[in-house]
Amino acid sequence: MASVMWKICVAILASVLILSDDFVEGSRNTCGEGGCYTVEYDSNDEDCCGGIVYLKAFSRTGEQLSKCCTLVFNERDVRGVMYSTETHDCCNSRAIIDKSTHACCGTSGSYELATQGCCNGQIYNKEEEICCNGIELHSKSEGDDTCCGNIPYNSNMSSCCEGEVKEGIGECCGNDIYIPNKDLCCQTIEGSVVHTPESHDFLSRAVQCCGTETYRPADQLCCNMVVHTKHSPSLKCCGSSTYDENKQICCQGRVSSRGTATACCGSDPFNEDNEACCDGEVIPWEGRASCCDGDPYNKERATCVDQYGIDGIISDVSDIPEITLRYYLGDNSTAYLSTEQFQCGGRLHKYKEGSTSCCARSIVYDSSQHLCCSTYTDSFLVEKTSPNAMCCGEGSFIPDTEGCCNGNETFVTATHQCCPDGVVRGVDENCDDLPDCSVQRGNDKTCVVYNDDFPEERFIYYNSETSVCTPSGVRALPPGLASCGDDVYRTSEEICCQDEIVQRFQNNMERECCYTYGFRKYYTPKTETCYNWEIHPIPKNVSEICSGHLYDSRYYGCDVAGRIRRKEDILENPDACYNEQIGLFYFNKLHHSCCAGHLIAAGHSCCDVSSECCQPNERQGYNTETHMCCDGNLVEKQEGHVCCGTQTYDSRESSKLCCMDKLHDSHNGNVWCEGETITGRLAENQIICRDNVYTGDNIGCCGAEQYDLEGEICCRDFKYSKTSDTSDCCGAIPYDTSGDALCCGGSLYLDAEENDECCGNVTYDTTSSTCCTTGGSEYVMSPGQCCSNGEEFDSSSHTCCDGLIHNYIANGECCGNHVIREPTREFCCAGRLVHHYGDKKCCDGRVTSLFVECSNVN
Repeated sequence: MASVMWKICVAILASVLILSDDFVEGSRNTCGEGGCYTVEYDSNDEDCCGGIVYLKAFSRTGEQLSKCCTLVFNERDVRGVMYSTETHDCCNSRAIIDKSTHACCGTSGSYELATQGCCNGQIYNKEEEICCNGIELHSKSEGDDTCCGNIPYNSNMSSCCEGEVKEGIGECCGNDIYIPNKDLCCQTIEGSVVHTPESHDFLSRAVQCCGTETYRPADQLCCNMVVHTKHSPSLKCCGSSTYDENKQICCQGRVSSRGTATACCGSDPFNEDNEACCDGEVIPWEGRASCCDGDPYNKERATCVDQYGIDGIISDVSDIPEITLRYYLGDNSTAYLSTEQFQCGGRLHKYKEGSTSCCARSIVYDSSQHLCCSTYTDSFLVEKTSPNAMCCGEGSFIPDTEGCCNGNETFVTATHQCCPDGVVRGVDENCDDLPDCSVQRGNDKTCVVYNDDFPEERFIYYNSETSVCTPSGVRALPPGLASCGDDVYRTSEEICCQDEIVQRFQNNMERECCYTYGFRKYYTPKTETCYNWEIHPIPKNVSEICSGHLYDSRYYGCDVAGRIRRKEDILENPDACYNEQIGLFYFNKLHHSCCAGHLIAAGHSCCDVSSECCQPNERQGYNTETHMCCDGNLVEKQEGHVCCGTQTYDSRESSKLCCMDKLHDSHNGNVWCEGETITGRLAENQIICRDNVYTGDNIGCCGAEQYDLEGEICCRDFKYSKTSDTSDCCGAIPYDTSGDALCCGGSLYLDAEENDECCGNVTYDTTSSTCCTTGGSEYVMSPGQCCSNGEEFDSSSHTCCDGLIHNYIANGECCGNHVIREPTREFCCAGRLVHHYGDKKCCDGRVTSLFVECSNVN
């Protein structure tokens, strides 16, 4: 019996070591009390706690999510207990506390969060004292509820601005107080100034901050805290100066003539269609370029092999996403098409008869003739006796007629069966009462694990009552725990919240998760609500939001001013009015209206201080049933009429056109808006170009200017002299279509050859190359690589998938422009080729774990 137990212990230890990376010197330790119960572990990746080895779990920020707390009860009673650092804490080896109700206070032990606090290692009573900056403890004066630096104060009577207590309630602007719904706080790193604009200007946002000063956005620009007059809608900021975007371009604060430029290269303008910007240098180029170690190239016909971001090599292979792969070998690095080649044993191999796959990253073989099989220690080739043959130990079996017993013995299903004890017996023999082989070993499930140390998936038996299968391998679980991502939790006390563990109940009430940026909290929905990454003491089913603040809808409501008030107060006076002297006050529209902070007769309006303010210097009310306010102008209502700036027009008719609050004549629909201006033809010999009217024969618009339709040509709002009747535009550049130049997608090729044609925005020689369409894009490829144009290929040896020819796989199953070469290790999910090792499957277009039910994937 001792011999059997020793073998079991060795097997368990072997399985633990298989799942670990190489041990770092000095990190190997033992956990347990000796004999069969002693297990080696790697202290870099695992913890020994209470005689049990646990894999360490870390958050995305590197914090350890579970730790061991060594509890000292007396000299002979020292216990190690694992706890979750998110939900619990270990206080000075005295106790493990629930962080939702208690916290640790240095050597003083733990304290209750609701009534106590910790100040510099000392526990205090919150009702009697207050801690400032976490270091100074003060006795509370009446009303003190927070600190300003090291000074306690009453936040209902005063404000804290830059460490100073200021009398009055408001927001801070530097070290001054201001009223946000009345004042403007204009701040820079050099200082701050409080401005009090006219009420109309403030509420209509007609005045805003520019540095510490104010400006009017309607007719001014604020450029890096410098105010400029806005002479035209095309005037924009460039650093602290301005430029006309119709004629100029701003590059890193430098204004240049736009010319044919479409973008910036550092501080220099350039044309993306015919120039490249690499390492801040403008380089003449044909076609839209990418850069490779400072050199331009076109992805439509080349690939940058750039390992570690330096020493880029441009390979003459089209850069097709997920099809073009990189092979790194120093100066001999190159790119290759996965339709033609594959990597194996550190070399590139062409697909050919007898050479179609790679086994264990080192053995080239023909997947139609052999299987790549493996054990824990070795990989080898097995002859494929049938197209659907599968591995079984060091041999193979045909699932239609054979079975694989215990992962290593084949049998004929018509005459034999695999019994639960792992022994092959005749079909007539009774196996019902035989114990399961995995149960005999104390196991009841199998974990499929794959990592870089093993070329094939491993089937590891484990006991689901004491262990769990994770992506890292088999993890031991104490009784009553379950898995949560790559960690564990107590099912009776905790819940798993998106791979995070929290307490399930508090005060006999179930809890839920409250997620924040990088942190997770938990709350009790019966008494609390999670909002804006914080937990509030309001039951979830009665919580509502008002202006970004949570309130209890049983007693409070959100009024028209976006403030929280008691329900009975809102019912009595539901409407709001603001007066400069007394501030905000409330009234009922059944009896009054608000006009510039004063109440007037109900049913009337006036130039109130709103965004639709009318006649700002008057308080004369108007009847909203008969009049409307158009940008400060009071006009009489007419059926079908709407505002356009300060004017109105009949929206049912087509005679007017409103462009950004500016009203224009539509000229029978012959003009259109360009910003707040119009462009089009007014008459046979008259045009309007961005509000500039020109008269003459054979003229057209080129941006805001006119051009001669016979003698000139307009390319992207820039005019050029027409050199011939065959002149045309290629992007922003004019060219003669009768010459040798070729325009491809806006890129101009001046020296195109006779056999050149366009492929996207690059050219190719039709006698030696082809333009292949795959994945919705075009690429220049060699004959024999493409089938998108109906090219002939040998279908008995190759497969065409979305325009690409995949060599030496006949009648293959396509997945987009990929082909499935290894059906046992690849599958197609929502058009994407997925490589797997028995641990993944496709559920409704999403890749998920093999052990997840598809009905649970959403």
